Amino acid sequence: MLRALLAERPGAVVLMDTSTYPNLVAFTGIPLRQTINEGDLEIYHAALAAPAAHASIVLAFDGDDIDRAVKAHPKA
Repeated sequence: MLRALLAERPGAVVLMDTSTYPNLVAFTGIPLRQTINEGDLEIYHAALAAPAAHASIVLAFDGDDIDRAVKAHPKA
């Protein structure tokens, strides 16, 4: 699914947690610089406060920080 979304939106910024499934970055071929992840501390926390304002694609897993952020700020 992530590959399909990236094909539709080349260059789109992806908000994702790369520590949970680090192989996803390599598997999809997405450049790490195209992601906002937990390693980008300052922007990551800003993105959690307003996911839609920071990323075109949001990859969340049930109950993770990103999932909670999207539920708390669905339009931000």
